[in-house]
Amino acid sequence: MNKSHLIRFFAVLLTAFLALVLGLSLRFWVRGVAHAPLAENVTGTDGSELAAVSILDLTACSAITTANYTPDEFLLPNVEISGTPVSFSDGHQEAERGTYIFVLLSPDPFSETFTEDAETLDRFLLGDSWQFTLHIPTVWTSCVVYIDDHVVARVGEISDYNFVEYSDYVGYTESHVSRSESLFLDLSFYARREAIPTDPLAAAQVITIHFETNSSFSGISRPPVIGRDTLVRSTVTRDSSLLASFAAIAAVSVCLCLFFCVIKHTAEFVPEALVSLGIFGIMIFNFALAGQAALPALLQGLSLAAFSFIAAASLLPLGFRVKKFPVALPFIALGLCGCVAGLVTPYVSIPAAAVLNRFRSAATVIDAAVILVLALLCPRFSSCRLRKLLTPTVAGVTSLCGIYFTNTVLVLESAVFWLLAAVLLTAFFVNLGTFIEIERRNEYLTQNLATEVSRQTEDLSAVLDERNTILRFVSHDMKKPVISMEQFLNTLREREKDGEQIKTIDIVRRKNADLKNAFDELNKYAKNNYVAEQSAVFDVREAIDAAYESLSPDCEANGILLVREDEYPVYVYAKKMCLINVLNNLVMNAIEHAECTQIRLSAVRRRGRCLLAVSDNGKGIRAEDDPFAAYVTEGVNGENLGLGLYICRSLVGSMSGTLDYDYRDGNLTFTISLPIS
Repeated sequence: MNKSHLIRFFAVLLTAFLALVLGLSLRFWVRGVAHAPLAENVTGTDGSELAAVSILDLTACSAITTANYTPDEFLLPNVEISGTPVSFSDGHQEAERGTYIFVLLSPDPFSETFTEDAETLDRFLLGDSWQFTLHIPTVWTSCVVYIDDHVVARVGEISDYNFVEYSDYVGYTESHVSRSESLFLDLSFYARREAIPTDPLAAAQVITIHFETNSSFSGISRPPVIGRDTLVRSTVTRDSSLLASFAAIAAVSVCLCLFFCVIKHTAEFVPEALVSLGIFGIMIFNFALAGQAALPALLQGLSLAAFSFIAAASLLPLGFRVKKFPVALPFIALGLCGCVAGLVTPYVSIPAAAVLNRFRSAATVIDAAVILVLALLCPRFSSCRLRKLLTPTVAGVTSLCGIYFTNTVLVLESAVFWLLAAVLLTAFFVNLGTFIEIERRNEYLTQNLATEVSRQTEDLSAVLDERNTILRFVSHDMKKPVISMEQFLNTLREREKDGEQIKTIDIVRRKNADLKNAFDELNKYAKNNYVAEQSAVFDVREAIDAAYESLSPDCEANGILLVREDEYPVYVYAKKMCLINVLNNLVMNAIEHAECTQIRLSAVRRRGRCLLAVSDNGKGIRAEDDPFAAYVTEGVNGENLGLGLYICRSLVGSMSGTLDYDYRDGNLTFTISLPIS
């Protein structure tokens, strides 16, 4: 690995490290909403331990991270105050229906510090009571909410649900109707000591939530937030605004990428467009879930699929190949399978959803690991641009973090959200760099259009003259003796009676036919008009790549080491296929006639020109020989070897270049000089 490769390798490694540090910092070291501590020694109506929060421990905006949970049963509001304390961060048993109970305790009126405690709650005081607002996020996928024993909110409909059994509200819902909506509940506590009941549970505000789901997702999606009304509402609104804003930015990024693809006639912006599309999906679907949604299961499935889609799309720019097979291809397919798994997860049973979630998570982790490995391997190849590795690298780290960094209270404190924003920002700068590079190439083409038209006209005239000369020689001077030999051999075979002689004549006839076919092939080759090929700006390493890949097997078969020395990119304004053909001819000439053990391909930029060199350590060329003269190039035994170097010099000349040779210190070097872009 040379210096250029090492620089790109460490640049990719540094990018991955910084992205990981950002994710870990946001996850573990950035303080978000304060978590309300649990009150001690609180028992429910069944005598068991109860998770409860005292309003004395609340800040202006706090998260309630623990609830009392009872699966598969609807408890009587404000009567059956019980359940198993469960943490939203640890997860709990999922059920198709059940009950959540939140208990908010009032200050103890018999406490000696009641007056001091009451003063700490002055910021919540409104009239004769302390006022709080509780935000309940999405509940899957329908619910009825009670404060004490009063119905205060309904979202969707629970099947076979009779309200009279749980409250004084008269009503009945027969079938399940899915819907999601975040709720704001107003809670009021007596501020006067004499008005507060002596029983802690009687003085408390008890929020009971009956839920039912028809999908594999159940219960409350995130911890509720409680505090001052204005602050809670602004915090939740800010979350929604962030999702909407970045969804809009991602949508603009997708449109710009597609627009650039169309106007520049290139697919270079497609990977970033697909990654931005995945980010758009995550942002917009979660934004819809944060508000009111009639199809919450579909939105959640699309959000999960979008996350897996990002990992699959990030593999597209990583063109690492093993024996011409793209290594990323099976992992892209795996990522797309993860997309399908995420999409169908909400519609299967809870046990089946657990299996699909494990598969999707495993697919995402594997894809993320492959992204990082390939991003570190690709810098070994000169044709791989560092800029195109940055977006996949950041996206790979984001995919890993997305599997393990879950259950945040707010979007604002989500490490995954900000990493997705970093991916979007990286994609923007990558697209900007690619666009500037293409613009510079197009500007060069525009400035040199008149010169190119004039040169192309001259080139077309030259190629016609050269072709006429070659075809005249092949068709008349060289092919005539072969045709005559064929006629004499046919006559000789007809007259010959000896079987052994006939076999010999047949062998000669076949050889003669091979020679005739060779001339026919030469005639076909002359029809390939490389000289008339359109010039374009490209990196000469692309031509070296093609020649190296094509002729490495021939070199190995002949015991020759083929070495390339093209550390840095050099852009030329030339004809790519024409240049590849010249390189192939020069290398094949060395393989067949130089009797060498090593061939070197190199490219450097010097004095406004690109110098492409093909060197070998073979026998060289005699001083009296002119290797570029037509039809006279000498082989080992003085045989005529045809037009190879003569054609090569003509092709290089059609690109405003020169082809020269030098034999020094046992090394024969053919040097192609081309104008740089």
